[in-house]
Amino acid sequence: LDERLPEAPQVLAYASTLIIMAGLFQLVDGIQAVAAGLLRGLKDARVPALLALISYWPIGFGLAWTMAFPLGFGGVGVWSGFVVGLSAAAIMLTTRFYLLVKREMKAAGKA
Repeated sequence: LDERLPEAPQVLAYASTLIIMAGLFQLVDGIQAVAAGLLRGLKDARVPALLALISYWPIGFGLAWTMAFPLGFGGVGVWSGFVVGLSAAAIMLTTRFYLLVKREMKAAGKA
């Protein structure tokens, strides 16, 4: 990027925001991927698939579209919606794993 160009500061500011959003995306994507893998290890696939579907489409995509276009946030809105969708998946999948393990421990008489 040629810093002598008049639009360089705006481009750098916008890119900085997108890089932060990409970092958050990577963080929550890693958490939800680990949680999905843990549930697969417990042979739990149907409910996690439904939770992921809800997180990615109505929550993530819906929010990304709404923030990007009607609310006018553009690319930052798209990434924000995706981060919220993945965060929802991470929270729901991690919670499901915790509850299944807790139930198994109780059934085994260890809790």
